[in-house]
Amino acid sequence: MISHLARSSANETDDAYGAVVAKLNTRWRVSRCRDDIQWILQRRKGWTGAAPRWTGDSYFRTREALMGVTHAKAGDCDPIAWSALLALPERYEPADIPIDNLQTEEVFE
Repeated sequence: MISHLARSSANETDDAYGAVVAKLNTRWRVSRCRDDIQWILQRRKGWTGAAPRWTGDSYFRTREALMGVTHAKAGDCDPIAWSALLALPERYEPADIPIDNLQTEEVFE
C-alpha cells in the first residue's frame, strides 16, 4: 500500500473538493458550501479536463429538507453515504475547520 498526500480543492465544482459530506452514487453528492452556510446537493455534469465537474442542484439548511429532496432526485444511494446524511445535525452548523484550510488528504493506493 502506498500513501501520499493529495491536494484537496476549495472549488465546489471540483471532483477533489475538500468539503464533500457524502458521495451518494456516481452522479450525485452532498457537500458543504464554500461559505459554510448550507449543504449542497450536487450533480455531476460534464467534465473539466480529465475530472468530473459538479454543479449545485439544491441548497439546504435543514437535514429534513436535504433528505427529502435527495431521496427524490438522486434515486438509489450508497447505504454508507445515506447513513452519513442521517448522522448530520438537524440544522446546518458551520464546521470547526474553515473550508479554505482543507488543503490535503492522505490517499492510500
